Amino acid sequence: MNFLGILANKGFLKSFKRRYDFRISNASSTVHFKDKTGRTEELDSLLFLDSNYKRLFKELDGINKYIICFGKKAEKTMIKMLQNPKYSKVNFKPIFSRHLGLQSLNKWKTQRIWTLMAAY
Repeated sequence: MNFLGILANKGFLKSFKRRYDFRISNASSTVHFKDKTGRTEELDSLLFLDSNYKRLFKELDGINKYIICFGKKAEKTMIKMLQNPKYSKVNFKPIFSRHLGLQSLNKWKTQRIWTLMAAY
């Protein structure tokens, strides 16, 4: 079953009526272009700064169901943020999945492109 099928079976999509019911945030506020910076993702040392946790915590404020973290960097950042007592009191449950960018998807050789992983 694909990712959206899993969400639909769990009733997750029923409560969303408009596109504005979804919020997108990134593990980093910096965009990296491989041809300019040599990489496409932020350094872990910058993701795990208190200032980044503070930004994420503020952006995710008010979400009371689920946060879907796409990619290992988003997963590690969310787990580390929630382990910090300053940011551990949240009303959402994180769900972790593979990153949905073409670079990540092209590496997969199976038909199960979207697989939910165990939540934190």
